[in-house]
Amino acid sequence: MMFAVLLLAFTCNAFRSSILQQESDADIIEVAVRANGKKASQKNRQASTSAGRKRNNSTSAAKEQTSDADAAVRIWEATLGTPPPWLNTYAQKCFAGYLDVAYHNKEHALDVYGFMLNVFLKDTRKVAWLAKTALALSALCHDYGHPGLNNGFMNKFCDDQIDTALLNPVELSGANAIKAEICSKPQVGGSAGSFMAYTPTSGLAVLPPDANLSFPAFQGCGKTSEGCSSIEETFHASKAAAYWELETFEINRRSSLVRMRKRRKFAAMLKDTVLATDFGYDFALREQLASLKGRAGAELSRHIAMHAADINAASAPNFVWWSASVLAEFARQYHVGGPGPPPAANVHEVAKNQFSWSLGVRALLYASYQALGVNAGYTGKDVLKDGAAVVAADSESSVAVEAFQLLERNILLWRDCAAATKDSADKHPIESNSKSSSVQLREVIIQKTLQACGWAGHPEYGLQLSRW
Repeated sequence: MMFAVLLLAFTCNAFRSSILQQESDADIIEVAVRANGKKASQKNRQASTSAGRKRNNSTSAAKEQTSDADAAVRIWEATLGTPPPWLNTYAQKCFAGYLDVAYHNKEHALDVYGFMLNVFLKDTRKVAWLAKTALALSALCHDYGHPGLNNGFMNKFCDDQIDTALLNPVELSGANAIKAEICSKPQVGGSAGSFMAYTPTSGLAVLPPDANLSFPAFQGCGKTSEGCSSIEETFHASKAAAYWELETFEINRRSSLVRMRKRRKFAAMLKDTVLATDFGYDFALREQLASLKGRAGAELSRHIAMHAADINAASAPNFVWWSASVLAEFARQYHVGGPGPPPAANVHEVAKNQFSWSLGVRALLYASYQALGVNAGYTGKDVLKDGAAVVAADSESSVAVEAFQLLERNILLWRDCAAATKDSADKHPIESNSKSSSVQLREVIIQKTLQACGWAGHPEYGLQLSRW
């Protein structure tokens, strides 16, 4: 009898501690506890409406930011429940910092955010609430101020090895902002700690079930051989943390010392999560996942979710728009003297490379689904053998299923295009004007690809669309 009483008391205390911890975590990010959920949701919608009214007479850019912020609130409500009351203004600040470049723009931020919440966070039980919040907020700000030119370019720009006359005003302003804040304070690994020990290695990253499909490993970035400098990601991370701290300033000011420490810890988690988008860590993340056979811990799960969501565009309905966007930025980087190969010379080269890239994304998404407990019903069959989508329709997450089905479709489309253009006399050349912006180059690549691949009847492949 005494044992039963003690067991009951222990259970009650554990349950009470769990509730207190949840409320403490909720307080850190100012998300109302469930009893006040309706009030917080109403307050958030009122804030969104008020923000929209104030901007009715503002510029079209400001209206777009408000609209995108409203979409961020709507996506959070549909997937995670009641959002923080300051989510709308936080999202507006993030979106306002994105530049008019081909790929690393606010459309990309909203797409990564939508994928993150709908595919990874909505159903998984392997990611704690605070980590989910860090992932969502990181997605919104993860490429803030990106100039459309990568870390390799920024290394040279920071060392004054780039002819600034070759840059357009958008690229120059973005690069200067990053240089002023980050390059004047050299730091390897940025402001996070977990990635600083990573040393780039050579070889190929392989993940099941694609044991025969190797994905080229990127050899890291930065000025040293010890690891990535993450110049741009450190800049993005600092903005994400700064805007979160700004939105919760009043809460921080009223907090106890214990809660202040927890908030500082959350800010560090936010920065660390943004740093996971540095592609220099791709090989290390895949290698860790493979060695753990999909059984990732909390930190690795958060990192892999951020990384996989960041490169999810291969599974998008408008996959050509996204592929052309990335290729346009690579071409632009080459033209302004940054490191990297010359632009794709023809559509055959584009299709062949995107086919290979999409297979790598497929392997990563599969492993990510396993690690995060997202049951996509994936059978593990080789799509190249049976030529059909192999995702079961009875998955727990229909959005995750759809993403995989689209990815399988896109892989087949790129494969068929590569085969169809292989024997053509000129393989459908793509002219890359060195004076064109990345946005202009993107349109050239889209039109050439749709025509050469026989996709003229599917203009939606190359349109700017939002699936969320």
